[in-house]
Amino acid sequence: MRERASRNSSLTATGTQGSPLPAWLRGEGCAAVFVLLSIGVPSVCWAEELLVVRDGGFSLAVRALPLDAVHAFFLARGFRAAEAKRIVEAGCVHKLAATHDGDRVDAAVSIDLTAWRVRSAEGPWQPLALREEWMQTWEKMNVAKPAQIAFHWALFPTQQIFSPGDRNWGMVPMGFAPGTPFDLKAVWYVGEKRLETVLTHVQCASPGGGP
Repeated sequence: MRERASRNSSLTATGTQGSPLPAWLRGEGCAAVFVLLSIGVPSVCWAEELLVVRDGGFSLAVRALPLDAVHAFFLARGFRAAEAKRIVEAGCVHKLAATHDGDRVDAAVSIDLTAWRVRSAEGPWQPLALREEWMQTWEKMNVAKPAQIAFHWALFPTQQIFSPGDRNWGMVPMGFAPGTPFDLKAVWYVGEKRLETVLTHVQCASPGGGP
């Protein structure tokens, strides 16, 4: 069952049609060429390590999180050092932010991460390891329950519906080693219509810095 996005997020998005992208979604270095949905291709641009996908009033932003920040985040939430290290070494954790700033009459947009795919070095497409799979891993490793709950809520929901004015963000582990370049197939639905784009040359954070 898809979760409803919150309208009470602490993020600073404006949520109004015609407004500029908020800072956490904006690609300052991008050539501002937004391809209209009328030709069936959403706009994609890189700005340093921030990747922005803009599809009408709906936006997605993907950013690699620094390894030390991910490690510290989960240590502070009750994970043991070896468990936090496992997330860092195998997670390739990115921040995914989504916002729907269209008119009230616009269709709801939904995200189902079970349809997203990743691949490295032109290998086969693979599904993401989602929070349900990670939770099974933590159960087998006897990770403390409070840490498991914190991990669950830190990750972007597997399924979520965004009505105009909604926004949310969360972590998404891509499942690669630090520094690995990969492609990401992002999928979303406008009403019942499936849309997708492939983001190429995305990169996991490297030790001592960003991608």
